[in-house]
Amino acid sequence: MIMMKIMIICSSGDGGGHGSSDHPSIAKGEQLWKQGMEHHPSAALITSLGQLYISTGRPTQARQLYESSIPLLQNDRERAEVYIASASLEEHVFRNVESASNLLKAAVNNSS
Repeated sequence: MIMMKIMIICSSGDGGGHGSSDHPSIAKGEQLWKQGMEHHPSAALITSLGQLYISTGRPTQARQLYESSIPLLQNDRERAEVYIASASLEEHVFRNVESASNLLKAAVNNSS
């Protein structure tokens, strides 16, 4: 339910899914994601908030979010999802293939 509200609010931002974090709809969506994470952190909330950060030009915040959130997740599958999102960020945004590779290895080792 909360994910649906967030998606609707954020999609009403600038029409293209990209925009400044100063836009009221983006800021409200970010606030709702953070509230959800305080109550029940999940890979879905973490990776969605990370995508918001990336699409609004804040990839370093996404990197920090992924890094700090992995220990909060209760199961291997959820941690693996965040590791994979983090690896994708490292490869595609930061162009750090070595770091991406290490994160993917961590995802595999985490689930074994």
